[in-house]
Amino acid sequence: MMTQKTVTFDEVKTAEDLPTEFVEVPEWGGSVLVRGLNVQDGLDLLGRRKGEPVEDMLDAFISGVVEPKFSDEDKAWLRGKSLQVVSRVNSAFLRLSGLGAGAVARERKKS
Repeated sequence: MMTQKTVTFDEVKTAEDLPTEFVEVPEWGGSVLVRGLNVQDGLDLLGRRKGEPVEDMLDAFISGVVEPKFSDEDKAWLRGKSLQVVSRVNSAFLRLSGLGAGAVARERKKS
């Protein structure tokens, strides 16, 4: 009989469990570092009820990219960047967060 090891509270608390990944963006001359969401950031992202696809996409992009760090103030000029690039980065971010494509928009429709 195989015994299962139950993790301790301290092991859970100190575990580095947010995956990261570099996403190549040759159009920008390099790559960006993307990180999966923690629970609070995920709830914040899903809780924003703008419902506009562009806003959903930009909110996800800003939430997921760690380096370089973007902010809400960058949305205005990010709107002029390549949809293909932003979508590629968002796909990696959603996968690392355990969310499928379109999950943010679907959750907002439920509200």
